Amino acid sequence: MTPGQREELWLAQDKKCAICGKEIALYGRGAAFIDHNHETGQVRALLCPGCNTLVGYLESSRFPLALNYIEKWREADYE
Repeated sequence: MTPGQREELWLAQDKKCAICGKEIALYGRGAAFIDHNHETGQVRALLCPGCNTLVGYLESSRFPLALNYIEKWREADYE
């Protein structure tokens, strides 16, 4: 992605993260991450640092394990 394409996408997203809607800078601290499919290289959108990290976890092979863990404790008797 060229700098021009990055700016075009940023403007098309109204300078906001595609997931949470938080305003993101184009460059510098807290800047937008270029989210892409790691298998195909296809660019999806620009994300804030937090959402970019979240997507990385969601795509991880450990995600189903984490969901099972959360469900286990959601149903647990805390008394």
